[in-house]
Amino acid sequence: MTGDRLEARLRLDPDGDPRHQVGRVWARVGTAPTQRIRRPVMTSLRPLGALLAVVVLIATGLVIRPILNPPGHTPLPSPSPTPLPTFSPAQLKAIVDPWMITLGPVDRPPISVTVIGSRGVTASYTVGTLPASPPEASTGRIGEISRVYVSAAIVTLDACAQTNVFLCAKPIETTMRLDDPVARWWPPWPAADPTTVRMLLEGTSGLTPVAPSLAELASSFTPGSGPALLEAAVAAPRRFVPGSQRSPVDTEWLILDAIIPVASGQPAENVIPTNGLSRFANQPPVDLMAGSRGNHDPVADLDPALLDFVGNSAGISASSEALAAMAVLTWGSAAQLDVETVAYLTDAANGRQSPIAAEGQCPCPDGTTRSLVRQIGHAVGWTSVMAYNWDQNTGIGIVMGRDWRDQDVESLLHDLTTVFPG
Repeated sequence: MTGDRLEARLRLDPDGDPRHQVGRVWARVGTAPTQRIRRPVMTSLRPLGALLAVVVLIATGLVIRPILNPPGHTPLPSPSPTPLPTFSPAQLKAIVDPWMITLGPVDRPPISVTVIGSRGVTASYTVGTLPASPPEASTGRIGEISRVYVSAAIVTLDACAQTNVFLCAKPIETTMRLDDPVARWWPPWPAADPTTVRMLLEGTSGLTPVAPSLAELASSFTPGSGPALLEAAVAAPRRFVPGSQRSPVDTEWLILDAIIPVASGQPAENVIPTNGLSRFANQPPVDLMAGSRGNHDPVADLDPALLDFVGNSAGISASSEALAAMAVLTWGSAAQLDVETVAYLTDAANGRQSPIAAEGQCPCPDGTTRSLVRQIGHAVGWTSVMAYNWDQNTGIGIVMGRDWRDQDVESLLHDLTTVFPG
């Protein structure tokens, strides 16, 4: 009967809120500024007597409690497991601006930072970007963070191949499973080699890298040299026995990106989940912020031939809003992937020590479980961060127009996860 009374009450006295639309939050989460709905203090001039009685009791308790529990005897309040999102662009500015000063007195790069809270509240702050572009739209090449997108696509294919269709995030017909041999889905792979797709995904194949970093690859890359570089990396002696340790390299992700269209029969853009907020390597970026190398040399964009070779394993472009939203959808919720898949990607069973395409980072509240999963991407002229913080239930995205040191970017992430109230 309580539900009937509530429904009748709402018919008599509607609160005026717009009707809920399924998926509306995620359709807007990557581009929305801070959104707070200020509800009127009173929505009716006919309050129920029972409600007034409860309010009076609460108010009375607030007045009497200090008398019954004098200072020194009042227990400290327990922290909420899901703190209310209280951040704002102004609070982000108060954190980002002082950090930018530490980069040096001149030629500070453009930067965009976004935090998305547990209730979908979004705050963004962008400084020094293209003046003709809206600040929230500034994007950068995200380098290794692209692997988070590829990993989501690979586990989606595995889920779609299972009999339980509810595990499949998209209607894709495939038979690819993670424990299939690589040779089944990537023809250049030696047919007799038993290395599996899962080994590539988890970074346990032992393959030699094509290049230690995207910057080093760019410095020696020439058009048409990509296939030979990849072939040489696959043919080189393994660094360790496959499956004996975890040490991801770019070679694995280049092959995984090539497997996606073969296993799905569709372009990678139809399989890799971006929710329309990020751009694939073969698409021109929108409002690309000015990039620069660590020595301040300007970078307009990556070489088209290099982008064609690295593809979606390192060439995706995204805004800070898109990165924060992807962190929430891939690591922090089951809105895009099923619960078991999210647990696998974040290595939840092992305390998030070895998440896929990312790193688990302390502080560890219980001594073992990492409270933060993050990936830092370098793309010659840009540095970016995607992170999810379980202590605050927040997704964090950072895009900066300079290829910069990890320790400096990590200090900003530290401020956003410890100083920032969440």
